[in-house]
Amino acid sequence: MPYPCHLAVMALTALLAPSPAVAQRGSEGIVYIPGKPLTMTIPDPDAVKWEGRQDRPGYRYRGMLPLHQRFYDYIQAKRGRGEALSYAERWLIARLQAYRRWPEAPVPDQFWRDYMKYLRNLDRSELNLGEQVMLGELVARGYLPADPPEDDPLVARFAFYLQTADFGPKNWFERRFGRVNTWLDHAIAQTGSDMRTGGPGAGVYPGEPFNGMQIRYSVTGATLGPPEDKQDFTTTRSHKGVLAAGTLTVSGSGSQESGFGADLTVRVWAGEKEDKFEAHITTPGKQAFSVSVPVPKGTESGGFSIFMSGSYSMGGGYRGLEVAGTLERSADERAADAAAAEADWKRKVEETLQALGYEDTPEGKALGELREALHGDDATWKAYVDRQQKLLGYDDTPEAKEYYALRDAVTAGGEAWDKYEQEHGGIPGGEQPAGDGQGPAADSGKDGSTAPSGGGGGSAGPDVGGLTVGTGSADGQVQGATDHFGKTAKVETAIGYSEMPADTPCEAVWVRDGEEVGRSQRTLVGSGWVSFDLHTKDGTALPPGRYTVTITAGGKVLGRKSFTVGE
Repeated sequence: MPYPCHLAVMALTALLAPSPAVAQRGSEGIVYIPGKPLTMTIPDPDAVKWEGRQDRPGYRYRGMLPLHQRFYDYIQAKRGRGEALSYAERWLIARLQAYRRWPEAPVPDQFWRDYMKYLRNLDRSELNLGEQVMLGELVARGYLPADPPEDDPLVARFAFYLQTADFGPKNWFERRFGRVNTWLDHAIAQTGSDMRTGGPGAGVYPGEPFNGMQIRYSVTGATLGPPEDKQDFTTTRSHKGVLAAGTLTVSGSGSQESGFGADLTVRVWAGEKEDKFEAHITTPGKQAFSVSVPVPKGTESGGFSIFMSGSYSMGGGYRGLEVAGTLERSADERAADAAAAEADWKRKVEETLQALGYEDTPEGKALGELREALHGDDATWKAYVDRQQKLLGYDDTPEAKEYYALRDAVTAGGEAWDKYEQEHGGIPGGEQPAGDGQGPAADSGKDGSTAPSGGGGGSAGPDVGGLTVGTGSADGQVQGATDHFGKTAKVETAIGYSEMPADTPCEAVWVRDGEEVGRSQRTLVGSGWVSFDLHTKDGTALPPGRYTVTITAGGKVLGRKSFTVGE
């Protein structure tokens, strides 16, 4: 059977997959052979370390959803008992890997290793259609250990949309082929793009002053995407974002610690509305600002610029520092306009079809049946889809039926999942194992958070949320991140959050070898980042052992990371 992916998703994956001509060089396993151009971009599979890597180029794990966690626990229980996985189970694991939702990065089998070697042995860089499709499959499965180019505007726009907007089916195409946001999420994930959430609408740039200059900023009235930073004589940070109706406000401060002062200019605009603030900052000094413009409903675009020009010599030497944003109209307003335009288009189509007598043709009758199903309830629509798939010969194989039974049970949960577990090698009666060496058991607290067995802290379950641990953090970025520390008196972690209600409790629990060794709390609101550290009071090295830190907010796990301390 084909790889578990909708044909349209496969087409977009092949379209967006990095071609050999533009894939990033310097990837792991690259061994260039003169006369073999693809050896510059396709690695030698035998020279890549595949095992034991949750987050690597080409496979940026972004955490599991609750229904995925249920399936993961089930698989770990079967592995712990030494039971073989079924075809459907292995198929679903492959699908979750394609969506970058499975904590175990995929390892290519001999077939895919041989295909990578085949590509490397070609004496040409242009691929035929079959080779391009196979390359798309290689990328979708996470077998190419290289991130796609970061400058692909189509992928960037799709990924940013998925992080900032959400809408359900609004027309017959979306309902027929599935929700667009889910379709795009799966398609973009299979290109190898990093689908982890972008940054908040506030920050400090740069982390350390640039020639004495530093900008602190906060933006309200817009949703910002992840920043892009560039260093030069003018060092810049740029955001792309979504503009909302109401008021766009940019506030913060600029500071200068060296040179002969700096000029600060803050501009904010939306449509034809613009406001500006200007000031001179003496050295050393700091200047606060807050600039706003109204954003009437229907405003197409806007933006902001915070620019500092520092002077450093009597002859006129200067350096520049800027934080800027380019904003577009909100997705909801654009969707409303699109819906109105589509309604008018559908009315004209209906009138044309009636005038041509199309409804009396076989094709017209088939379209009428589709329309009736679309306007019916969920059961009517499902029955129509089942009839069409049966007519096309889909889903009649034993393997497909086995897979869909597993998918439906995982999605439904509850009694349906308990029944599936019992019928396919799960634990009798739906009981959960006390521990199998693959995924330690955890006790659930009253708020739904996870506490460790034996110590009362956080479970040493699989890493989730893309959390990292290092020797420090700044502006939400972990410094010196690693999975293994030598002698150290302190470790630190940080994680971003978004749209938290006021007074949301956030807690970090540190566990060493199954025993809790530290716990600290914060209170969150809105969007931003939060950091926690574990350190000794007297500055001596942390005791050696296997550590796990679990961060929860509002009773839900934001991230979990395990690491080792000791020589």
